[in-house]
Amino acid sequence: MNSILIKSTALSNRALVAKAKGEIKARSLVIFAKMIGARWDVLIEFKAGMQSAATNGKTIYLPQLDVGNDEDIELMEGLLDHEAGVHCRSTDFDVGQKTLNSNRLLGTIANVLEDVWGERELYRVKPGCWRSISRALDIMKDRGLFPAPTATMEPVSILISMLLCGLRSGHLAQ
Repeated sequence: MNSILIKSTALSNRALVAKAKGEIKARSLVIFAKMIGARWDVLIEFKAGMQSAATNGKTIYLPQLDVGNDEDIELMEGLLDHEAGVHCRSTDFDVGQKTLNSNRLLGTIANVLEDVWGERELYRVKPGCWRSISRALDIMKDRGLFPAPTATMEPVSILISMLLCGLRSGHLAQ
């Protein structure tokens, strides 16, 4: 396994995805996630019950995964690029977290704004991440995890969805 990791760290994320699709497809996605995590210098941990990814700045938490298909590989790459490239790189977890965490709506709006601002900055230094994150959003949308606003949603969910979809479309061309 060390030889795979050493060889893979010299490759771009696109090359890692191509390699994963061809050679690692039948292996656990856990190995692939840890390879990308090593590229970003973050730890990867899998947790049951999660629908997406989250981070504390040092560790990225992903939903529990097993052997997957090409779409699962692309989704994981986009989630890792977003969490590592935006939050592990730019989020100050010490400033304002208590306040943001005490008010769910305020915390969610702040996270939406940080996601869009952080990705815009990330794409300036790593333009290839736009493709992986946009593809992950498409997959999440197809799986019902990234919904557009609907009339049946709660008002707060409509507000967040409109803000998220509008900013991503207008500022990130997604």
